[in-house]
Formats: sequence, structure tokens, C-alpha cells
Amino acid sequence: MLYILLARLTDDGLQACLDNPDAFADACNAVDVPGTQLLARHATLGQYDFVVHVEAVGVQQMSRLSVVLGANARVHIESFNGQVRQECLNENWFLSLADARQKVETWRQEYNNERPHSALGQMAPARFAKTKLIGAEAAG
Repeated sequence: MLYILLARLTDDGLQACLDNPDAFADACNAVDVPGTQLLARHATLGQYDFVVHVEAVGVQQMSRLSVVLGANARVHIESFNGQVRQECLNENWFLSLADARQKVETWRQEYNNERPHSALGQMAPARFAKTKLIGAEAAG
């Protein structure tokens, strides 16, 4: 399944890219999550800093890749996949662009901050990422 990841640099990620313009590319090249393959990455102008095209055999592998890439590349990751369409876009009637933005943001917040994911040990992605970052800082 093809996924499109939208990535925004954290403050640390921005500093890393200023120090080494290849920092994001290097972090992408170092990521090795079984069942996933990074197909392409593009720098962008606007709300997101990078767009990454990924092929993954399933949602669990994609979730793992998002967490690993987010931590290694120092970016906040959002994925645009079939789940947002199935659970949000197909289930809501949008009265305006502002209404659509509000409903999609509400779904995204719930998905990332409240909903447990089996691939992440029944933790929400935000909590899982925080535990991994704390563990990496303690080890490093």
C-alpha cells in the first residue's frame, strides 16, 4: 500500500538541517523498518517541510516507520492514507472549507492522541513517540 507522509521539522530538526543540509536525507537512509520502503522524498515550501512517499505491507509497519522516522529525522509526521478517508471523509458532511478543516483536525487529534493502536502496544502514537524519544535521550 502506498502512503504519503507529510513532515514538519522540529526545532532540533531545523537546527540539524542548518548544520548539515543532508540531515533529513541521511536520517531517511538510516531508517530500516521491515515491510516498508521509502520510495521518494521531496522538500516543499509551505506548511510542511518534506513529503515522503512510502510503500508498506500494512498499517502496523507504516505506524512503526512513522515513529522511527519522526524520531530519527526530528520531524512531526502526518500520514495521509485510507483510514482518514474511511473514518473521517466518508463519514462526515462538510458544510464549508472551515467546517471540513475543523472535522478533519478533530479526527486527527483523536487518532494521534487518544486512540490506542495495536501496533504500538495499545498506546496512542503521540504517547508512543514520547516514550521512544525519552528512551533514546536516556540511552544517548
